[in-house]
Amino acid sequence: MVFEIPGASEFIAKIVRAASLIDFLERPWVLLLAIPIFLYLIIILPKEFVKLKEDEIVRKRRKITQWVMLVTRMLIALLLLIAIATPYVEQEKLIEGDPVLRVTIDNSASMDVLEPLQSGFIEELEKYVEVEARNFGTDTHSPVGDAILDALGPFESVLVVSDGQATGGTSMGDVALLASRMNSTIHALQLQPIVQDASVTITGPSKTMADAETEFTVNVKRLGMGSVTLEVFVDGKSIYNQPTGGDSVKLTRRLSQGWHKIEARIKESDHFSQNNVFYKVVKAVPQPRVLYYGSRPESPLLTLLRQVYDVEVVSAIPPKAGLGNVYALVVNDVHANDLNPSVNALSEWLSEGNGMVVIGGTNSYNLGKYRASLFETMLPVFIGKPEKREGDVNVVILIDISGSTQALFGQGATVDVAKSLAVQTYNDMKDGNRIGVVAFNQKTYLLSELSHKFEQSGVTDKIARLTSFGGTLIGGGIVKAVIMLSFVPGSKNIIIFSDGKTQQGAKAQEAAKYAANGGIRIYTVGVGPHTDDETMTQLADFTNGIYYRLEESSRLRIIFGEPEPERPEEEPGLVILNPNHFITSGIPNLPATITGRNDVAPKTTAQLLVTSSSGDPVLTTWRFGLGRI
Repeated sequence: MVFEIPGASEFIAKIVRAASLIDFLERPWVLLLAIPIFLYLIIILPKEFVKLKEDEIVRKRRKITQWVMLVTRMLIALLLLIAIATPYVEQEKLIEGDPVLRVTIDNSASMDVLEPLQSGFIEELEKYVEVEARNFGTDTHSPVGDAILDALGPFESVLVVSDGQATGGTSMGDVALLASRMNSTIHALQLQPIVQDASVTITGPSKTMADAETEFTVNVKRLGMGSVTLEVFVDGKSIYNQPTGGDSVKLTRRLSQGWHKIEARIKESDHFSQNNVFYKVVKAVPQPRVLYYGSRPESPLLTLLRQVYDVEVVSAIPPKAGLGNVYALVVNDVHANDLNPSVNALSEWLSEGNGMVVIGGTNSYNLGKYRASLFETMLPVFIGKPEKREGDVNVVILIDISGSTQALFGQGATVDVAKSLAVQTYNDMKDGNRIGVVAFNQKTYLLSELSHKFEQSGVTDKIARLTSFGGTLIGGGIVKAVIMLSFVPGSKNIIIFSDGKTQQGAKAQEAAKYAANGGIRIYTVGVGPHTDDETMTQLADFTNGIYYRLEESSRLRIIFGEPEPERPEEEPGLVILNPNHFITSGIPNLPATITGRNDVAPKTTAQLLVTSSSGDPVLTTWRFGLGRI
């Protein structure tokens, strides 16, 4: 008779597996090697390769020794195989803690427009978890970041009851980064508006040129309101009076010389009347005096200059005494023989904070014998065709993989966008460039040593496998890159893909200055929904580099990649290479073509702002003493 016990086979199988090492080996197939090793030892140990006459007692002892050796060697071989198979044990331990929810409640006046906390809200929470409630803010003072920071603790939770209108204190972005590093959680309570309110502000320059078009932006914020009637006054005269449902209104005005008062006012009645009016004072100064010296006195350029400046056309550069009240000098297509006698006077004048614009043509630069002249020493460019020998360019790519890059951005996470851009930039690089790749959070991780691109393999796969976690120390990544670039010849560059949110921001700035001292340029690319543009711009500016926003990052190809070949039948266009310099800020790529050009190459300390579509220099600037050229 056969009895069948339900589930017996599964139970026996679990016992057998529990008694084996199979579940705890990463490579269990290695244990199969024990079979040939065991057979080999059984065959080889009894063999007598040299036969000796010996007593029976000695022969028996030798046999015992052989079996002991067989067992011990087999045991050693088995232990080695187990080690090669990599045994491991997974353990999970749950520690009961003391869960505490810290609630920070904003008491500033701006909270009056939102529904108050329901009576008994804190008491209801205390039924489920220990609650520590505290208040912050008074009237017009609301340091939201400081309040969260005071309540924050490792592995703890903070509930913020606020409208988020911070008026000072620690940046909430920095607090969020710290919370991520401490594995803490910040919650926010969404409150509905109970009253209607609107506010108005004005942004724009505080100083402008007299009689020049100046743009101002009137910003309107609304809570629980539709369109509002906005009226704007300049010196008491109404220039705009109509309903608006948008967030901003742009206005352009020509102001005469002197002081002017701009007033923006919302007419509707709402909860806070004090933010319904905003005043701004603007000073309009006289048009700066500019000297124009050119081989073509009636150039179309004069028409443009006279729209903004008080222009005086001269036939020669006057001595320094005659440049006293001149702000800038425009030199348009002038031969070096006419400029060299004035170099000393120009040097002194420029060092006092004035400026000079030098425009090319058939009588200037390589065609005007600027090469090796005194005048060339003042310019931000060398005369001659720019050339790059293979191997001259060294680049370290830094990729931010900190916890803050887990933030959603588009259809994925910020880190995914950063990795994609890094791969694209790497692929666009010339094969002769030396490239290194480093990922960083609070530590640095070397993905590829600095070597020629054609010598490398699998770099893009390593970038694709990166995951984000931990805090952010951009400074550490920069220092690692500087060390990699320290002893290589040629140009030295760092490209950083990051959201710019870092701990120890001062150390990041010091690291950038350290890079600048070593002749290294830093190019930063902002990635993420809330990039810290200020930090990314500062890091680039310290080294005379460029900060690119996400949509501008393709311009790195012009600097480091293979430029698009020019078609003989087409004239090259213009590209704004540095869109964040004060000269080119806000200017889109110009729908223009170049019909002729001089051969120049930017100097190391100069900034290249505009290029042709094939990468040739078009607009280059640098500081000469306190002045600009």
